[in-house]
Amino acid sequence: MPEAAEIGQKVKHRDGRLRPTHPPGVIEHIDAATARVRVQPFDPARPAWTADIAAVEPDDAIWYPTDGAPPAKSVPFPIPPGARAPRVYGCYRR
Repeated sequence: MPEAAEIGQKVKHRDGRLRPTHPPGVIEHIDAATARVRVQPFDPARPAWTADIAAVEPDDAIWYPTDGAPPAKSVPFPIPPGARAPRVYGCYRR
């Protein structure tokens, strides 16, 4: 994450294993003294989480099944004609 992290920036946790409990969202607070950010997930029912600035990266709007519950609004990945559809695959968050 660049040092110029800003409040309102859309981010996700770098560690994919933590995304079920640290879902992508928007930076709502930056603590300059500790270099930590508080992120409010896109789903307002989910609790905010904190992490080091270095532990977050810009959100790419892609959801994977390992990220936790599927987003409320999504668009499926396009599957080329003739290709077998995977059993479980991600989608684009809207």
